[in-house]
Amino acid sequence: RIAAAALSGMERHSDSINLLQEAVASDETALNTDLVRAYVQAGRLSEAEEYLQTLLDQEPENTRALVLLGSIYAETERLDEAESTFKAAAAAEDNEIGSAALAQFYLGSGRLEEAEAAARAGIEGKPDSNALRFLLSGILQATERFDEAIALYEEMYRENPDSTAIANDLASLLSERRSDPESLDRAFEIAQRFRNSEIPQFLDTLGWIHYLRGDHAEALPLISTAAERLPNVGLVQYHLGMVQKALDQTDASIESLERAVSLPATMTAADLEKAQAAIDELKQSTASN
Repeated sequence: RIAAAALSGMERHSDSINLLQEAVASDETALNTDLVRAYVQAGRLSEAEEYLQTLLDQEPENTRALVLLGSIYAETERLDEAESTFKAAAAAEDNEIGSAALAQFYLGSGRLEEAEAAARAGIEGKPDSNALRFLLSGILQATERFDEAIALYEEMYRENPDSTAIANDLASLLSERRSDPESLDRAFEIAQRFRNSEIPQFLDTLGWIHYLRGDHAEALPLISTAAERLPNVGLVQYHLGMVQKALDQTDASIESLERAVSLPATMTAADLEKAQAAIDELKQSTASN
């Protein structure tokens, strides 16, 4: 598998596929995902589809194969076939992967109610699935039901207090979506573990909490590092711009905020509105001076 990946990395897709095809006979379950990925990277989608269909003829409820096939259907714009294949995966005995794939398909299609229903159905079958609960939280946030998302993360955090991913998302939600001092204090307590983190998202979370607490000088190095490492994440650029504004770094703040507005994918409408208002305020102040 390592050799095949190396060959693929060198654009030797055919050699990679040949190697995987030789290996797959001896370990079908472990290697079918890699073979499909190799086909896809080589642009040989029809062969990937044919391979998966052959596998499913032998194992009709192979959840992973169903998900991979559904992904190929989605990639080739055969959305009805993708949906029915993801539904079959979700209905299989081990439905965590299938339910997640179906929910993700609906979410990507903007069908939020169906995405939520698929995620909740999966959680009903596997209540301790963090993958499904992460996905459900994302759906709740997409529909601006932040208190429900926070409650879900609180549940996961109680069960997994050492999980940095859960801690980060909970602290971020508490600080971004609530304004009461108790929530901000709790977010700060949770986020303290990120002070020496190498993960930029975690640095941004702690830095933004510092900003909200009025500790602007503490916030700047954390968010500056995060923004440098995540130049295309609008929300982080917005955070940097607001910290720079608080520290009277006007030109740098305008630059960061304008970059944030040009990268709206990770920002809510309220964030975008605040960013634009800050830009207008800074430019007006500069003009009057």
